[in-house]
Amino acid sequence: MPARRPTQIAAWLLVPLLGVGCLKSLDESLIGANTDGGSLGGSAGLGASGGTGGTGGTGGTGGGIGGSAGDAATDGGLIGWDPTKYPVTELANDNLARQLIAADDQHLYRAQRGVLSELYRVPLASTTEAKVPGVSLPPSQALQAPAGSLFVFAAGTGSLSRVPKTGGGVQEVAPPAQMGQGRALFTAADGFAYVTADAAAAGPALLRFGLASSTTTAEALYPLETGSEEAAGVVATPSCVFWIGAGNVWMVPPAGATDRHSALPAPLADVTALSADAVNLYFTRDDGSVWRKALPSSCSDSGAAAVNLADGFVGLVSIVAFEGKVAFAATGDTAMLYAGGGVFVVSAAGGAVTQVAPADGGPELVISAGSSLAFATLEGRVARVPKSPN
Repeated sequence: MPARRPTQIAAWLLVPLLGVGCLKSLDESLIGANTDGGSLGGSAGLGASGGTGGTGGTGGTGGGIGGSAGDAATDGGLIGWDPTKYPVTELANDNLARQLIAADDQHLYRAQRGVLSELYRVPLASTTEAKVPGVSLPPSQALQAPAGSLFVFAAGTGSLSRVPKTGGGVQEVAPPAQMGQGRALFTAADGFAYVTADAAAAGPALLRFGLASSTTTAEALYPLETGSEEAAGVVATPSCVFWIGAGNVWMVPPAGATDRHSALPAPLADVTALSADAVNLYFTRDDGSVWRKALPSSCSDSGAAAVNLADGFVGLVSIVAFEGKVAFAATGDTAMLYAGGGVFVVSAAGGAVTQVAPADGGPELVISAGSSLAFATLEGRVARVPKSPN
C-alpha cells in the first residue's frame, strides 16, 4: 500500500477539530470581532462560474486525486471524504498557475488568473480538454459562461471582456470611468452581467452590462460615496443585487441606486464569499463559518437574522448554492500543507457537513457544473467531483 502524502496526513489530523453549527442565530456580540479578514479570493464563485486552481499529488486510477476515506461523521458533525463515493477527476494541472473556471450546460472553461491567458474548455461529460482558438484574455479575476449565451465573460483590472465560446477575438466592453480592479462577476437571468470592483470615492463599486453582442459599454449601479473599499462576490435575484464591499453584504435594486442598504441586520466586516438561490442568501466569513440568510422582502429591508450552518473551517473563499445544498471551498492552512482544507457540502437546512474533495493543493473555488461540482486550487489544478455519491 502506498504511503499517504504529507498533505493528506496534515489535513486529516485537523478533521476532528472542525465544528458544525447548530443552526444558531447570528450572535451580535461577535459582529466585528474579526474585522481583519477583508475579502478573500475575490473571484465569482457564484452561480455558474468562478476561478482559481491548483496542483497537488494524485493517486489511484482514473485521474482520482489521492486521499483517505471517511464514512462516519466526526464528533463535530463532519463526514470525511470517501473517494469511492466522491471520486475526484482531474481535468487540468497548470503548473502552479492559479485558475479561473466557469461552466455552462455543456462545457467547463478555464483561464489563468490575473495574467494574459489563453482559454480552454472541456465537455462536462469528458476529460478531453481543448484550447479555444484565437483567444487571449486580458488579465482577469472573474469568469462566467452562462448557458444559452454564445460568449464567455471576464472582469479584470479596469477591464470587462467577452469572447465567443467557439473562439475568436476578445471584445471589450467599456467600463465606467474610474473603475478599479474587477473582483467578481455574475451573469443573471435578466440579461445582465453584474460586476464588483475595488472602489475609491466616486468610483463604481457595482456595475452592470448587457449580455448581448451589441453591448459596448457598462453602467455604474452604485458609486462609492466616500473613502475606499475592496470588493468580493456578487449575486443577483429578480428583485435585488447583493455584493460584498468592505466585508459586508450590501444590496440595491437591479437598476442601481444612490443609496445602498445592508442585507444583514447587523453589518459585518469579514464576509468572504456569497451565493444565493430562490429562497436564501449564503455567505462565508473569515472566522471559518458558513451562514444562511432568508432573502429580504425589499432592497431596503434586511429582514431576519442569519442562521449558522457550519463553523471551524480555514480559508473559506468560495461558496455556491445548488439543488437545496451549499458547497464551499476551504484552502486550509497554507503554512501547513493546506491542513483542514477541502471542498465541503451541507444541506441548506443545516445538518452534517460532508467533505467531497480533499485538501490537496488548497481548494479556493467551487462552482456548479452539470451533475458535478468543479473546483480549482491554489496550486493550479482543476478537477470535478459528483454532486451525488456513487
